[in-house]
Amino acid sequence: MAPCSMKTGTSEDEIQRDYRTYRAEKTYAVSEGKWYFEFELVSDGPMRVGWARVDCKPGSQLGSDEYSWAFDGFNTEKIHQNYRESYGQGRNLRIGDVIGCFLDVTNKSMSEYYRP
Repeated sequence: MAPCSMKTGTSEDEIQRDYRTYRAEKTYAVSEGKWYFEFELVSDGPMRVGWARVDCKPGSQLGSDEYSWAFDGFNTEKIHQNYRESYGQGRNLRIGDVIGCFLDVTNKSMSEYYRP
């Protein structure tokens, strides 16, 4: 599980290098059931939130490969294998917003929510 990545660069190389990734240790990996986490934003701007398989490379952008899935609430996109799909109008996230991410391993689905 990799809860958060943030973009701070501008070129593709800078973006890849400048992502900060926060992830749980491999000992917390899940393989069945339903899982959920949430956090409060302490900074604003583009960020990816989601889930990653244990074999996801450390430092990889969430959603950039076949091992991770991400939501970007700032740009209102879902990302997997670097494929981006728009999912709505959205609004800019703000400091203090609460972000939640739900994973159902059995039904192979994930969802997220934003609470201002």
